[in-house]
Amino acid sequence: MVRPEALFARRAWLGLGCAAAALAVASPAVAQDGAQPPAASRLFPLTVPVLDIDRPVGTISARVSQTGDYRIPVASLLPLLQPLYSVSEFSVVSGRLQGVQEIGPDDVARLRLPLRFDAQRVALVIAVPANARGSTDLELSSLGRAPEPSASRQNPAGFSGYLNVNFGFVEDPTLGIGKTRGTFLLESGLRLGGFVLENSATVEIGGAPDRTFSRQATRLTYDIPSANIRLAAGDLFTPTVGFLGSVDMLGISAFRNVTVFDPFQNSRPTGRGSFILAEPSDVNIYVNGALIRQVRLQPGNYNLSNFPLVSGANDVRVEVRNDRGQAQTFTFSSFFDADLLAPGIAQWEVDAGVQATRFNQQVSYDFGDLVVAGFYRRGVSETLTLGANARYVNRQAIVGAEAVTATPIANISFDLAASRGSRRTGVAAAVTVQPQLPDSWRGRGRTLDGFVEYSSRNFGDNAVTGFGQGFRAGIRYSDVLIANRLTFSASAAYSRVYGPGNDGWDASVSLAYRFNYDFILRVTPEYRNTIAGESPFSVFVSLTKRFGRTSRADASYDSRDNRYLAEYDYRSQYGGIGTFGANLTVSGADGQQNLADGTLEYIGNRFEVSGGYAQVLNDGRAGDLGRVRFNVGTAIAFADGVFAIGRPVRDSFAIVRAHPTLGDRQVIVGPHVEGQGDRARTGALGAALLSDLGSYSLSRVLYDVANLPAGYDLGTGSFEFFPPYRSGYSAVVGSNRLASAIGIAADAAGQPLALAVGTVTSVNDSGFADQQVFTNRSGRFGIIGLAPGKTYEVRFPAAGVRIRIVIPADATGFVNVGTISGTGGQ
Repeated sequence: MVRPEALFARRAWLGLGCAAAALAVASPAVAQDGAQPPAASRLFPLTVPVLDIDRPVGTISARVSQTGDYRIPVASLLPLLQPLYSVSEFSVVSGRLQGVQEIGPDDVARLRLPLRFDAQRVALVIAVPANARGSTDLELSSLGRAPEPSASRQNPAGFSGYLNVNFGFVEDPTLGIGKTRGTFLLESGLRLGGFVLENSATVEIGGAPDRTFSRQATRLTYDIPSANIRLAAGDLFTPTVGFLGSVDMLGISAFRNVTVFDPFQNSRPTGRGSFILAEPSDVNIYVNGALIRQVRLQPGNYNLSNFPLVSGANDVRVEVRNDRGQAQTFTFSSFFDADLLAPGIAQWEVDAGVQATRFNQQVSYDFGDLVVAGFYRRGVSETLTLGANARYVNRQAIVGAEAVTATPIANISFDLAASRGSRRTGVAAAVTVQPQLPDSWRGRGRTLDGFVEYSSRNFGDNAVTGFGQGFRAGIRYSDVLIANRLTFSASAAYSRVYGPGNDGWDASVSLAYRFNYDFILRVTPEYRNTIAGESPFSVFVSLTKRFGRTSRADASYDSRDNRYLAEYDYRSQYGGIGTFGANLTVSGADGQQNLADGTLEYIGNRFEVSGGYAQVLNDGRAGDLGRVRFNVGTAIAFADGVFAIGRPVRDSFAIVRAHPTLGDRQVIVGPHVEGQGDRARTGALGAALLSDLGSYSLSRVLYDVANLPAGYDLGTGSFEFFPPYRSGYSAVVGSNRLASAIGIAADAAGQPLALAVGTVTSVNDSGFADQQVFTNRSGRFGIIGLAPGKTYEVRFPAAGVRIRIVIPADATGFVNVGTISGTGGQ
């Protein structure tokens, strides 16, 4: 195979030789006194490639002779030199060239420039030393880079909404009031502009007469995705962080979290490292023994980033081999904890309101009980994240701080807190340590961590209730043995409590053996002496057996309370329209009834339905009491005036309908793949409702049309969605451009235009996007996406020909336009 630069060199020297020969013929010899330079030494204009040692970086217009002499314009050279130098070194080089118009071989030596003209390759070669080059970032993954929107990216509707209706029926003889009950769970979301109003409520029929209608929650939110911030007002929950538990409240909230709004931006440390290459080399990069990237690199300083890290120590190895076969290895370690934030990344939340109480599906508010809560976390460095948190509720304040660090010795997290309420002050602390294990241990999947937790008698809820956990310390270890078939884990902890309860130890050993992919046995002996009157020793045993990809059986037994469970589960596929499921469970324990429970489920295009029956067993036989249940769920949604019915909306949705030119043909959204049914379909009830889109998550959804006419252009065959929070889309499959033209393009003399390239433009179709067209050796062409009754023009600039194509008003599919002779003009 001939290298491109070698082919370029041959052509360049051929051109120079021809030019020199022509000059020699045209210019007879003259006397020695006034002699012109020989033709071989004359400088001729030539565009030559520029190489960074052996990597092409551009071209430059120079003057070159056959003897290898040259002149390079400085104004054209500087832009090619700048990316190869560090900022400081380039300023030095550009200073040397100040006022110089062009350079030759003598100037290169005098100005100490790292370049030469390679006469064999007819190329300008630049060889900047490694210590003079700038740093080059070398990313090992694409984290942090969102893909560019494709041509099929859809825009969310300006006004959209949905209503989920879930109806549940139960016949239960054990219920005190209303043994037969029906309950409607209503969930709705309305989005206008950037505002989203959410509601949920229940309507009960046949239960307590004072609980017919119950509002569950109402919330108004507004997102600012560019700042990764969400504002909310209504029924909310404060965050769980550190020693702060969540509190139900009515109020306002604001939070910032990068991962919620931008799944492509990595908010965790990704590891960094650097190395220097003195000459061109082939480089292999390994992370924890896995080959991540192979690349050819020039001399220079390289910064590695975006490692795929795991918790603990991560080993990075860079193997380098130059063109002379010499090998070199760079190694460094990166330490990671899943709770770390990348440097400069901040997460925070602020909440304020009054406390809410929920009881018997009713919600009430204590307007005299103020709730204020919040936290702030920030990545200080690749290995350190700091945070603070606070909460005021029930006239009690808690203030805390946290730190997470990854060091060469261990990953360590700290939580500290102090509380003040009812004139009592308390403190609490927690430390978790995950030591960095030796390489041989981590390679086998071993993990080890320990923890210590303490809270004083007057801290938080301990001061209110008079009891709680005062101290707990423990250690956990896991390992993988016997060719990755046996998973072993062990834990031990000691606890001290305030109030009722026993101080004591608990310890367990868990063994899980995988006979094969389908059969797993788990055995967990346990010791626990913290509960009075209970045997400290127990054992838990479970078996899991899979039957192919659609069903499994589980059986388990716990000797502590003689709890047992036997279960069989079947799924016809992994979801989608037509999924059928069945489950049968038999369970019981000391102090509880033995129960047999069966459930059937089905997923349709417009609904989800399930039904079940539970029977109490006495001495292994059916008793007198049985419970019947039935549930069905559906939804109605709209987006920019288009309505659809389908399965309940989880977050965001898309309404997909057929273009009128498709008639009553069925549109299939998310066509079935192996093990999964279609996601949605159009039909007698109109448009399809795709109800399972996730907010701020990129989704590419394929679509198809049953019995599509030949020649009908469906476009890309997919939609791309990136939904805002609880948003709706209105998308159309198909268009009025349902025709495709085939024919033969010819010139004015009727000769076919063989292997021609042209451009198709519209004469009277305003929405048509220009497209390229190609002919074969016979002049035959094909053009898709044309509208009936419209006229198009095709220009073939190389042949100086243009033709016109008229699509009949009643055309569908392929239209044979025959041979069209063109006219002159561009």
